[in-house]
Parts: sequence; structure tokens; C-alpha cells
Amino acid sequence: MAWTSVTFAYGSVLTSAKMTQLQDNFTAVAQALSGAPAIVSLKSSSMIDAATGAVYVGDSPDTTNTTTTYVEIANFCILQDGTYSVRFLLSCSNAGSAAYGRIYKNGSAFGTEQSANSVGSWTTKTENLAFVVGDTVQLFLKGATNGNSHYAKGLSFGTAADYLIAPPLPIYLGDR
Repeated sequence: MAWTSVTFAYGSVLTSAKMTQLQDNFTAVAQALSGAPAIVSLKSSSMIDAATGAVYVGDSPDTTNTTTTYVEIANFCILQDGTYSVRFLLSCSNAGSAAYGRIYKNGSAFGTEQSANSVGSWTTKTENLAFVVGDTVQLFLKGATNGNSHYAKGLSFGTAADYLIAPPLPIYLGDR
């Protein structure tokens, strides 16, 4: 049994064959068969904005890094090809030590390195990036100097398509 794309014209008769296809599709989804949509879940700190189509992840607590080395702070899998508006917020504890954030794709730097010197407030960073099904999207954070706190939060993905970002297994700092 496999996923079957089923369409019905408005007002058409629902035959037993069509009903069987529908039942088989529920089974295909439950068994994660080829072609079936995946059942995914978002972290409890995630939400979908139905008005904009954005998926907001990990708005709180803020993620902190006190080193000059990039540290992965979020990791997600793309479930549909498309160009996504990727947004996150940066801040720092010392104006002399900027916070840097960068989007990675499949473990390699992909987006433009973003920076902010905003102490006590958040600077929004947004860029449009293209992804394909199965791509891993990561947000990395670092600081200009060691010892100062650098913050990131509010990672979101917006698109005109359906809401198709889902986190894989939980990622913790330093698990690579």
C-alpha cells in the first residue's frame, strides 16, 4: 500500500473505491510510507502564526554564547522545497563585543553572517534563503570577544507555502 493522491470534484459521488483510497492514505501516513505526508511535531516553545505562515521556535529562553566560536543553537529539517524568509534576533551584553548569527545548511555556512551591537534591546535579522526537502537548517551564534554574553532568540521561518518546518531530534549545545 502506498500514498494515493485523491481528488474529488465538488458534488461528486463518494464511491467505495474512493473511500478505500482515503482509508489507505490514513494507513500510509501512520506507517510513514513513501509519498505520504509526514506527521511532525514542534517543540513546546514553538508556534505557528496562521496569519503569516511563520513558524516561531524557541522565543524563550534566550540562547547565550560567551565565546568567539560559532555554536549551534537550533536545528531543523525542511519538509518542502521553497524560498523561506528566515528571521532571528541578536543582542549582546557589551557594545564593544557584537553578537554574530549565521544560518547554516546541511552543516555548511549558507546565509550571510549577521551582527548586532545592541545592548538591552534586540536587532532583527532577516534574509530569504532557498531550501529543498531534507535540508537541515541550523542557526549558529558567536561573539566578537570571549567572556561577554551574546544572545539569539526568535528564530522563525515564513513562507507563502504551508507550515512545513519541523525540528528533528532535540539538539543540545555541544552534542556534535
